[in-house]
Amino acid sequence: MITKLEQGERDGARLETWRKLAHALRVPTMYLAGHQDGDGADPDTEDRWAAVRAAVAAPPVSSEEEEDLPTVGGVTDALAAAQPLFQSDAFAALAVVAPALVRDADALGPEGRAVRVRTLQLVGWLLTQTRQFAAAETALTRALDDAGDRLQAAATVNTLCWLRLRQGRLGEARELATHWADETEPRISRATPAELSTWGWLLLRVSAAAVRDNAPGEAEDALRFARSAAVAVGREYAPENDHLRTFGPVTVALKRAENAAVVDRPDVVLRLAERVPTGGLRPTSNNRNRHYLDVADAYAKTRDYGAAVERLLAIRDSSPEWLPQHASGVSKSVITKLEQGERDGARLETWRKLAHALRVPTMHLAGDPRPEKAGTTTETQWTAVRAALAAPPPVEGDATEADAPSAEGVGDAVTAAQALVTAGEYATLAQLTPALVRDADALGPEGRAVRVRALQLVGMVMVHNRQFDAAELALGRAMSDASDRLESAASVDTLCWLKLRQGRLGEAYELAVRWADETEPRMSRATPEELNAWGSLLLMVAAAAVRNNKTSAAADAMKLARAAAVAVGKEQRSSRDAIRSFGPTTVAMKTAEIASVLDQPDRVLRLAERVPLGGVSPKWSNRNRHLLDVADAHARTRDYPAAVELLQRVRHDAPQWLPQQRYARDILDTVVRGRRTLTPEMRELAGVVGLTM
Repeated sequence: MITKLEQGERDGARLETWRKLAHALRVPTMYLAGHQDGDGADPDTEDRWAAVRAAVAAPPVSSEEEEDLPTVGGVTDALAAAQPLFQSDAFAALAVVAPALVRDADALGPEGRAVRVRTLQLVGWLLTQTRQFAAAETALTRALDDAGDRLQAAATVNTLCWLRLRQGRLGEARELATHWADETEPRISRATPAELSTWGWLLLRVSAAAVRDNAPGEAEDALRFARSAAVAVGREYAPENDHLRTFGPVTVALKRAENAAVVDRPDVVLRLAERVPTGGLRPTSNNRNRHYLDVADAYAKTRDYGAAVERLLAIRDSSPEWLPQHASGVSKSVITKLEQGERDGARLETWRKLAHALRVPTMHLAGDPRPEKAGTTTETQWTAVRAALAAPPPVEGDATEADAPSAEGVGDAVTAAQALVTAGEYATLAQLTPALVRDADALGPEGRAVRVRALQLVGMVMVHNRQFDAAELALGRAMSDASDRLESAASVDTLCWLKLRQGRLGEAYELAVRWADETEPRMSRATPEELNAWGSLLLMVAAAAVRNNKTSAAADAMKLARAAAVAVGKEQRSSRDAIRSFGPTTVAMKTAEIASVLDQPDRVLRLAERVPLGGVSPKWSNRNRHLLDVADAHARTRDYPAAVELLQRVRHDAPQWLPQQRYARDILDTVVRGRRTLTPEMRELAGVVGLTM
């Protein structure tokens, strides 16, 4: 590791990597890391803030060049009007407003120095938030040069120290904060709240720099003095209503948890977090959000992935523009913990929620997840089927004419097996399917069509039972033997579903998009069979897209699928596949499924009221999947009895289908976590779906 870091790979190492290595070697972090520049902004962010950077760097406007000069009162009012944008992290709006604020403040004479300093302080903080580090330093240096007193200068230094921390310039941050903490230390018995707030914040910067620079003793000393200042203040206090300088016992408690996160003590972070009274903090507080990132990181390190993502989503919901600016910082360690050896413990839904919070495709985080395998009993049950699929075709002439299978006989067997699939009779299918595969393989060229039907059916059954490798083999063989585009499309549809169940979202999406494009018919001349194939593939496009955090692509695909369903007019089963169905009911159920994936339980329940299930077979897997979505929505809205009732309904209708659904287990787990007492039927359901109580 050290060799790689020394030999030209220094830039790729995170500061946290350097800190851990320095801790092991008992040297300061910066002794190894040298000068760090921090992660800069991405190109889109750079473009958005170009006008702000230009305004900060521009020479001051001469009064002779301007006819309509701004006034101190006007700039003060404009700055006050912009305060809510700063407080709510409305970065997009601030990128538009800030250039004029800076230009107007620069045009003021000496009488406008105070408002100019305040403007530059806020803009420097804003540019630090959005990783415009060089421009932030320019703004803060200008504010420091123009400061009228020690407290005003110290407020700028506070943000300048934070800038150095974000850049990884720990030594500079530590020295600067130490110097100014010493300069501003008041006599506590006579100190004003503003003086205590200023001194306390600088001590917190000393502590933050020291703990990252592997000086834990110095960090603890500085934190202790900051705690003393907070006790003297007595409550959270914002000098001159400046939200950036809010300081008090809660702020110190948050920073104490942050230090525990830096030294890799997730247990301490979670223990401290329980005692932090965050209720009084403004929901969009930068400190509160940073604390939630520390807590999310601690949950990830202790393998409680659901809680980690829940914290990130709480930040996203309250401060949607703040989180992406910190994705390469603490929240990235959440991703790292999920990636490094712990990926298998996280569900695809966990990855999707995290990706949605960070505004990236799900597979950008999840990579190639390993799907949950079938249990030992299921694996054993399907051994003979896997063997039949992998066996070489029989040599022509091996069977006597009397016992050789016929295309008609195998076709009848496939039709009978389709009825078993619809009924969810997997135990019976496991016994009958090996012979079905062998007989289909024994047919000559005249049996090609029925062999394709048999392999498609077996592939579907194997996907249902998590026999993924065997399913892919069966579907691949069916595609190779298909004679036309529609026959192939039926296999592709199931293959897309297989990839979805495996979490191979990118592959599923690309395959479905390509085949939907190839099978799109002319609407005015399309047969129901063509519309069925095209519409089913569009539903697969939508399913893969929404899970991969491509909501616009999912919405577009669903719109086209609805159009196909309207053209079909009613639910239609494929003439080549008695199991597959497409029409308005299927599209309605899939619309609810997408709302479920997007974590919109209220919308799922509204949509479910309009799904006409009356004419749908209770054995149909799409119908049962829809009922699971509705059960999940009830569980998320804390209507636990309704959730359990639906799970029991599915269990009654599809007793062999339900145990194969991890989704059912997750729904019941939500119910169990929310209920104080467990009913006998809940315990019985837990045994069915494999939930450990």
